[in-house]
Amino acid sequence: MKNNNLLHSKKNGVFGHYGNKNLGDEAIIEAVIQNIRLRKPESRIACFSLNPVDSRDRYKVAAFPIRRLPTNYKTVINHSNPNESLVPSIISEQTNNDKNSKASIKNFIKSIPIISTFLKIIINCIDFFILFFQEVNFLRTSYHTLKTFDLLLITGSNQFLDNFGGSWGFPVTLLKWSILAKITKTKLIFISVGAGPLNSKLSKFLIRLTLLFKDYVSYRDIASKHLIENNKHTNGLVYPDLAFSLNFNYKPYSYRNGKLPKVGINVMPVYDKRYWCVRDDRLYQNYIEKMSIFIRELIQDGYPIFFFCTMPKDEGPARDILKKIKNEIPAKVTFDSLLKKNSTIFELMDNIAEADVIIATRFHGVVLSLLSRKPTLGICYYRKSRDLLTEAGQDKYAVDFDTFDIMELKRCFENLTRNLVAEQKVINQTVEKYKEALEEQYHRILDCM
Repeated sequence: MKNNNLLHSKKNGVFGHYGNKNLGDEAIIEAVIQNIRLRKPESRIACFSLNPVDSRDRYKVAAFPIRRLPTNYKTVINHSNPNESLVPSIISEQTNNDKNSKASIKNFIKSIPIISTFLKIIINCIDFFILFFQEVNFLRTSYHTLKTFDLLLITGSNQFLDNFGGSWGFPVTLLKWSILAKITKTKLIFISVGAGPLNSKLSKFLIRLTLLFKDYVSYRDIASKHLIENNKHTNGLVYPDLAFSLNFNYKPYSYRNGKLPKVGINVMPVYDKRYWCVRDDRLYQNYIEKMSIFIRELIQDGYPIFFFCTMPKDEGPARDILKKIKNEIPAKVTFDSLLKKNSTIFELMDNIAEADVIIATRFHGVVLSLLSRKPTLGICYYRKSRDLLTEAGQDKYAVDFDTFDIMELKRCFENLTRNLVAEQKVINQTVEKYKEALEEQYHRILDCM
């Protein structure tokens, strides 16, 4: 029998579409784990993520997959306590001989059209039943795992979206786990969740169906709440992004007297065919070109600059820009010294701390820069970045990704650098307000339910 008093909960699951080395998402998970441990030191915590290996190693807790693992993974279970760890490890690939043999057979079959068509039907049917039984087995295992938990926290970021994976990606995954939580009588908490893009009516239906099983829901911003609730329900609260509750080694803001401010730049592979859900090489190259011209002028004017990444994929556009401005880079300065790499959220926060002013494209590039009390110019690829900057009193330092021009970017940057001290005070007040709000939310869900 489960203990319904969350004050005495023993197992808390931290769930989300994370584990892909996106440090913006990991900042949220780190913050939630920190705050659970602060308030519930006796609790056991486990991660439910896209990559249990990464989550286990990163947070030193048990970790479980939120989706059926690929066929090149196998499940390794601690048999002394089968609910305590579920970690995938990569199976060795087929030998080249096996691959060559299979390729020869496939080519032979393709040469006989009637046999090829018949076999395709048979193979598709077999594949369907294999996937069906694999999914049933995954849900059965997940059920037995989840029934040992008191609380499942669906944590922040953009959990309610369908631009990556369509309706059968995030929306279906959340619905499955919400039903499992209901069956296992596990408290289901959606905390500071972002929404959008949601392009399909089916996706919106699935999300609203999912929320029928909730015990609590809060949204990251008012636009997310309106997108999901559609003014039909008003029970969802609004609290800031959970990354604002991250505890890290904060370095007080100080400017270098008589020197130009150091500029930290975060670029993002929006429209990049190597990464983005909507691939448009013309729009991507347009972004790279504008950023290259702007950064080249910063260097010519004497501003020290560096790039920082919140995700390894951000290195692609950073290197594309560095190649275009290589003639402006002093001979003794290497690409690697201008491109700050980090594998943990704390390394990322240390890198952000080196800057006096930030230009960020990723949403959590903006969030984490504001959290560090850095005056920030946002290049907004979706409304969430502009909404955040507006709420923080920084809307005059936001430009739209698709439409900004170099003159607009320069004008915003010049205004920001003229007002660094004043804007830093505004940002500091905003961050303190956000931290107080999130303290209230943690108290609401961990102490009072």
